[in-house]
Amino acid sequence: METEFFSELLSRIVELGLAKNEDIIGCTDDEILSLERDFNIKLPKSYRLFLMKMGKGAGRFIPDECLYYNLFSSKSDAQELLLECGAPISIEEGWFVYYFNQYNFFFFDTCLDNSDPEVFRFIEGNSHTVKEFNSFTAWLADLLQYEEEIAEELGIKPGTKGTTKPGRVHSMHHKQRWR
Repeated sequence: METEFFSELLSRIVELGLAKNEDIIGCTDDEILSLERDFNIKLPKSYRLFLMKMGKGAGRFIPDECLYYNLFSSKSDAQELLLECGAPISIEEGWFVYYFNQYNFFFFDTCLDNSDPEVFRFIEGNSHTVKEFNSFTAWLADLLQYEEEIAEELGIKPGTKGTTKPGRVHSMHHKQRWR
């Protein structure tokens, strides 16, 4: 089921012109194991598939903050944001922060035995985290749905492959959806 989800997701990303096939770059098994060793965790199946399929790049679909090279600092950056905000919480041992920017972060709990974990979010100014999505794949599906809505608003037809200015659809999503 999850493998099928990622195949359809990648096809749609290319169809919308968010990435060319050669822009979609996955992580190696060794790179994924390196993350798990570094954080002393076992990543859930859906996230491992994400990393294998597009963990190092997916054109304009995935923000740079979510890519493999930025993951190693995301947890400490998120903890620093919590401290700066004076939030009465801290990053727990099993939390894996897969997206961080200066205003918020998304994470899931690797301590729970779930192949497609719930996604939580912390937003600057809040004192707590909130459950944002029922699963990691739901987060990806939401991202794709939003990109499709923006593409439709801009008049991009499926299959036209890249008729927008580079980063147009993604940057709109990033500014409106995640800030």
